[in-house]
Amino acid sequence: MIQALLVDDEESANTWLAKLLGQFATVQVVGTATSVTRAEALLKELEVNTVFLDIEMPRRRGVELFAELSKQIRVVMVTSHNHHALHAYELGALDYLLKPVTIKRLSLTVERLMASQAPPVTQPEEVFALRIPISTNRGIVMLDPDQILWIEARENYSQVHLAENEPLFIKRSLTEWEQTLTATTFVRLDRSTLIHLGRIQSVQWRMPEDSLLFFTGATDQLWLGRSAAKRLKQILAELQG
Repeated sequence: MIQALLVDDEESANTWLAKLLGQFATVQVVGTATSVTRAEALLKELEVNTVFLDIEMPRRRGVELFAELSKQIRVVMVTSHNHHALHAYELGALDYLLKPVTIKRLSLTVERLMASQAPPVTQPEEVFALRIPISTNRGIVMLDPDQILWIEARENYSQVHLAENEPLFIKRSLTEWEQTLTATTFVRLDRSTLIHLGRIQSVQWRMPEDSLLFFTGATDQLWLGRSAAKRLKQILAELQG
């Protein structure tokens, strides 16, 4: 069961969201708050595993409450401004809702919340299954997908840019990478570029020719051409619903 606390300085927004969530049998709205201070008090009194949190509120912002929450509590950011999307995911929000919230978009959020409630237990023998075996001239490297920032096609090879190591040149096509990596995490922007969505920190849209992409935990930057930048905008818009 999703036990949700709704936090928004507008009472009408809490009322509307509670009404929508009431249509899901797997969701129980246990409380509402119109300030961060009130939300903190309710979190001590109630059994909560999910917070629907407005980012911009008077006096104390929603991100302040986010920083205080236990890692066991999932956060869904709710805001009227779509430019907060990347920041919400960077903070670790499970999802991001744009006001006015619709039942169609909220259904996807509830699905994501339910899927995140029971993470699979990793047995010792499954550890290596989380990594990808890569052949190099020095032997086999077990590559952690989370360390990949982006992959570029280089004729018969691909250049894999990593967060904590030098790039790897591997004899593998982008199509082969797509078949190996999780489709919801890695997306192809054009014929030669595959990026890790979860590693995106920010994007500088530099119209009309190109844009600059920054990654979390890395100093490397990626220039995107017009078609790749257009595709990334489309993907981010879909994430926002």
